[in-house]
Amino acid sequence: MLLRKLLILAIITVVSQGVVSAGVINVPGDAPSIELAVGRAAAGDTVMIAPGVYKLNLTISDKAVTLASRFLTTGDTSYVRRTVLDGAGETVLNVEAGGRDTEVIGLTVRNGDDGIMAACRMLIADCFFEANSDAIDYEGGGGVCRNNSFTGNWDDAIDLDGPVAVLIVGNRIWANGDDGIEIRLHPYTGPVLETMILGNTIHANAEDGIQFIDYSTDSDRKFIIERNIITHNAMAAVGCMGNENTVENYEAFPVPEEIVLLNNTIAHNNYGVTGGARLAAVNNLIVSTTHAAAKGIAAKSLIANNLFWDNGRDQDGCTARREKNLYADPLLAAGYRLSAGSPAVDSGVDWIEWNGQRLHSALVGEINGKSVDVGAFER
Repeated sequence: MLLRKLLILAIITVVSQGVVSAGVINVPGDAPSIELAVGRAAAGDTVMIAPGVYKLNLTISDKAVTLASRFLTTGDTSYVRRTVLDGAGETVLNVEAGGRDTEVIGLTVRNGDDGIMAACRMLIADCFFEANSDAIDYEGGGGVCRNNSFTGNWDDAIDLDGPVAVLIVGNRIWANGDDGIEIRLHPYTGPVLETMILGNTIHANAEDGIQFIDYSTDSDRKFIIERNIITHNAMAAVGCMGNENTVENYEAFPVPEEIVLLNNTIAHNNYGVTGGARLAAVNNLIVSTTHAAAKGIAAKSLIANNLFWDNGRDQDGCTARREKNLYADPLLAAGYRLSAGSPAVDSGVDWIEWNGQRLHSALVGEINGKSVDVGAFER
């Protein structure tokens, strides 16, 4: 677990450095359109797009390229909203398996059936997605989805289908028409696919913050949901559905894939965490839930060192192992941070044994006190 987190920090550092490939094709300076620029590009080249609105329905099928605004080289975030790819109702960008390692950086993607459809490993970073159906539709591969904003997309902000392993880190996922992140557990057998959802703000989506949808057979997947702020979603913060059903009915289905929730702050949702046959919820702050903070979490699961407060019910029909949970006012300050004297301070567990593994709860160097705090923030 520690090694995995060090790798995550290394990935974030590398993709934040603003390094461009050896070959740069400027649009419109060197090529009048993005399509022509991509056609001329060699594998590994960068297509640098000047500010403007570009109607785009592009498929990348045979090489890796970087599509970027001038944000990539300047760090000026104003270029993101001024450099717009508009799908006019069709998919804006389709990256097929042959486009593995393509990068999309610092662009606004809007008005797509899918904003980006990805069938390979790729980097999507520092972009703004609005008014798409699904903003990003992962059909395979995965990669890194970092520091993007998703607002006002009609369906899901991020949709995971097929054999996908993705790091979803530091995104702002607000006010989308269905789920913030929807995960379909299609049948898959092979090396375990690990998806990590780390340090995102998932707020005010019209259905679930994160939704798992079970299919007919178990699959070789694992999910780690850590240090997220999941608030004011209309239905569940984290909901598990069965039988390929994506319409939330709070059934709390016993999804068999391993799901680990560590140090999240979950507040003001209709339900908190529902379902899961192998779900570990550790060091989470779950408050002000309308109905149940935890519902139907099954016997092979774990509910430990969480803080529950001001929920309709703290736990409803949970048969999971339960230990050292707190039931007290967390004394939250602005932005869901902990005030002085909060019972959440130093009340988490640094590690815990579960399901034959040791779960670590903190990123390197993050603990500030005797022990890790409960919730997404260390005081």
